[in-house]
Amino acid sequence: MSRYTQRLSKGCPLLIEGTIPGYIDGGLMHQTVTLLLKELKKMITVYLNFPGNAGEAIDYYTKLFDAPAPYVMRMNEMPHDDQQYFPEESRHLVAYANIKTFAGDLMLSDEMPGQQVKPTDAVYLNLSHTDHDLLKKTFDAMAKDGEIVMPLEPVFFNPLYGIVKDKFGFNWMIMADEEQGQ
Repeated sequence: MSRYTQRLSKGCPLLIEGTIPGYIDGGLMHQTVTLLLKELKKMITVYLNFPGNAGEAIDYYTKLFDAPAPYVMRMNEMPHDDQQYFPEESRHLVAYANIKTFAGDLMLSDEMPGQQVKPTDAVYLNLSHTDHDLLKKTFDAMAKDGEIVMPLEPVFFNPLYGIVKDKFGFNWMIMADEEQGQ
């Protein structure tokens, strides 16, 4: 008889350990997959707003995260009936974009012209991963056009941790996943 253990962990909502028998008639396997899918839906996803330069940000973050081509919808690509709610000068702006990074989705859009939007120092985006080299590469790329707030190095609570403000003014806490080496 197979034995399954489940545990919640940071970086992976649900890990399933054990061996799966060759034949399961939908019972345990179905319950396990259903539970996994439910846990994966419980995520906070980052959504960044920009003052008209989301297109530049899409290019920047896609390259920075070495991500595949993102999904981008501009205001003028929305259904015709919905476009009437937006001023003509905003039709080129990004209504919605989604960049699939190695650490999850990064969604973003432009605000309407005239609306004030700027990053705040009260919010930090946390990026964690088990690959230290990937974290160093990402940190260095952000620091190139941004500002290092705290160098990326070992600290008492994490083997690799640093803070960088990117070129758009967003603060990123870069840190090694606690599962590293386990």
